Amino acid sequence: MKNINTIVGLAAAASFTSASLAGMVSMTVAADSIGSGLYASHTGAKITITMDISDTAMATDNQITSSWSITVVSAGGSTLLSGTGNSSFTVYDLGGANFRMDSALTGGTWTVVGGLTPEPNLIQIAYVGMDTDTLVQAITNSADTADGTLTVGTTGGDGTGALIGIYSVVPAPSALALLAGGLVMARRRRA
Repeated sequence: MKNINTIVGLAAAASFTSASLAGMVSMTVAADSIGSGLYASHTGAKITITMDISDTAMATDNQITSSWSITVVSAGGSTLLSGTGNSSFTVYDLGGANFRMDSALTGGTWTVVGGLTPEPNLIQIAYVGMDTDTLVQAITNSADTADGTLTVGTTGGDGTGALIGIYSVVPAPSALALLAGGLVMARRRRA
């Protein structure tokens, strides 16, 4: 009986969470990165990017417009970069169901630039998707796999640098609260 109650609680939390995904979805991906080029000394930095994207956007769309926020925190815990903006992401078909969405970070506002210099001018999220997948599904399904990578970097200029890592999808706070509520309900029934 204990396992059935736990499953019921988790299913209830999941159903409430998916019902809240109508219209725009705030999606957060995070990665522990490896640095290269001008960013090589920042290996181990944690990148967190939140994007607001339409839940009807398809994985294979040519362009996605999104507001975004970025935080890059060093392995030692200091904020290297923090900023927000609204940009168009161009989606590139790399073949074999592999895709990459790039944004040139136009219109970004940097609130903290503490050591990540030059400022990045590129966000890149790589994923695997099918013609029938929404972008949210493709990014989520690619998380924690070698196909799901997150890059913050520079292009052009005197030199280039990049922070690259395999990303995880960070559950929204409301989803965590519902999931925790389902677990508490299951625990109470068990007692």
